[in-house]
Amino acid sequence: MGKQIPFTYSDHTVLLDIPNTTCINEHAYRLIDQWRLPIFVFPKLQEALLLFFNEQTQIIADETTQLAVQPFIEGQFEIQTLLDQWFNLVQECKAYIHNFERPSDEHIFSNAFQNVLHTGNNYELLLHLEYIYQSEIADMLKQRDKQIQEFDTKHHREMQEVVSEPTDKYPDVYVRNLAQKHMEDKQVD
Repeated sequence: MGKQIPFTYSDHTVLLDIPNTTCINEHAYRLIDQWRLPIFVFPKLQEALLLFFNEQTQIIADETTQLAVQPFIEGQFEIQTLLDQWFNLVQECKAYIHNFERPSDEHIFSNAFQNVLHTGNNYELLLHLEYIYQSEIADMLKQRDKQIQEFDTKHHREMQEVVSEPTDKYPDVYVRNLAQKHMEDKQVD
């Protein structure tokens, strides 16, 4: 499938394969060694090789495309046949993708956790982080419980004040709103 195309740099010429399967830097170092060029030409040689490979790859791609399309242009093949084949391939691809099962989040997490545990001293680090996390959560829960206790005391005092007053001082709507506010205060925390 590949072609050998002559590459000329300065007064040197070599045949290079298109499409390129070797790193540009590797080509440049080999040519510097083969042609006994000074190393300071490396950047310019590298640039020339990159330009050469890009141009030649585009030319080969254009030629290949033209050869593939030519029978349809000349009427040797029916376009409908191509469209039917294309449609079948798209349907196969959709069916394959649709049937591809994504691993569950639990599976991904367990694999990642297992990989982390089995790489050196990460196990100790995870245990330390887990201990810190646990103590922080315990502190937060204590703080939350203290706030709830303070709210309960405050709410109890407010409700006692409302209930102990004469019934005409606080309407029923006020009492219901106060009770609702107390419930909302508890749920926010």
